[in-house]
Amino acid sequence: MIKIISCPSPNFENRKDKISFLILHATATRNLEHTFSFLIHSQKPKRVSAHYVIDRNGLIYRLVDDDKRAFHAGLSNWKGYGRKTGRNSLNDASIGIEFQCAVQEGELQGFTKKQINAGLELCRLLMEKHKIEPKNVLAHSDVAPNRRKDPGLHFPWRIFGKAGIGLWTDRTAPKSRGLLSLPLDKILSDIGYPMNYGKEINIIAFKRHFMPHAKPDASVTKRILKKAAALLEASR
Repeated sequence: MIKIISCPSPNFENRKDKISFLILHATATRNLEHTFSFLIHSQKPKRVSAHYVIDRNGLIYRLVDDDKRAFHAGLSNWKGYGRKTGRNSLNDASIGIEFQCAVQEGELQGFTKKQINAGLELCRLLMEKHKIEPKNVLAHSDVAPNRRKDPGLHFPWRIFGKAGIGLWTDRTAPKSRGLLSLPLDKILSDIGYPMNYGKEINIIAFKRHFMPHAKPDASVTKRILKKAAALLEASR
């Protein structure tokens, strides 16, 4: 039985949409107390919160109830959500999970085994409870690629994907060869990336999530095209 510690934040509103997404974040703070200082104690006009925080020792804290709207994603979009709903934030339809993390040399540090195991368990629980599709477990950097990098290059998306949490594939050559003839921006848009931020920004965000060992720039190679096409095929 998963243990969740209640640590309420006053920073929430009523939901406007059905829960359809899990957005994974990582903090850039000194410690858990520093994280709570803004997720619980921040005030208008810059209120910030998340539904859950996972500490580096694997402890899970609930700050906002699932049925409430937390302030974690900010301006964000995925698969045309904004066009369909007339809204510009996935906060309305998502649960936000923060992994306690610090910054070293400009990048978020690695995550502990206890923390990752707790994250897997929590994600499974929430996906089952709210009927969230695996492909709708996303990085903050996926849905807000113009301004966010978290949960960062060291987040183990492959482990999560192999556990059925988040979109993932180790294949690079899709069965449908016609996908390779599509422009990369079309493939990224069909996967879900919000193309109003521009192709270059989305290529970098894509690499951060799915190709963390690739050069972190907007260059397009045959390898990235094959990877993107394989992921699009896997998401269908």
